[in-house]
This record gives sequence, structure tokens and C-alpha cells, in this order.
Amino acid sequence: IKISFLDGHECTAAVIAAARQIDMALLKINIPTALTPLPLADAHLLRVGQFALAVGHPRGQIGFVSAGIISSLGKWLWTGEAGLWM
Repeated sequence: IKISFLDGHECTAAVIAAARQIDMALLKINIPTALTPLPLADAHLLRVGQFALAVGHPRGQIGFVSAGIISSLGKWLWTGEAGLWM
């Protein structure tokens, strides 16, 4: 998998896990030393009401960011036809 950044940098990635039924995957990105990754929050420190960002788009659009508020924690979501709990 090739990852392209808005500034023109490119790198490769490997699929660690995937759920094809819901178009979701966990990737390990081989980031060049010239790039600085954003620090990630500790999921155990999340609280209802906190601001959250999701970066990326499953259909390949670039520069896509979604913003929201954490509305609940510790709930499982049944994906129906995909037969998966998330």
C-alpha cells in the first residue's frame, strides 16, 4: 500500500488487520525520518464530552478530516450483515 501526503511525501504501509465487510483496516505505516507523526491520545484517558478528530477517507479522497465529540465509551456496535462487533 502506498501512502501519499499533501506535501508530496510518500511511504508504504502494511495491513495489520482488516474488516472488509465494513471497509476498515489497521495499517502500519513506514514513515520516513523526515516526517513527524502526531502524538496519539491514550484511549484509556478518553472521557465523554471530549473533542475528537478522525483523519483519512476510505474512498481515497485526500485532506479529509472529521470532527466530533465523544458521546459514549465502552459500547459495542453490531454491524449487522457484516456480522461483526466493533
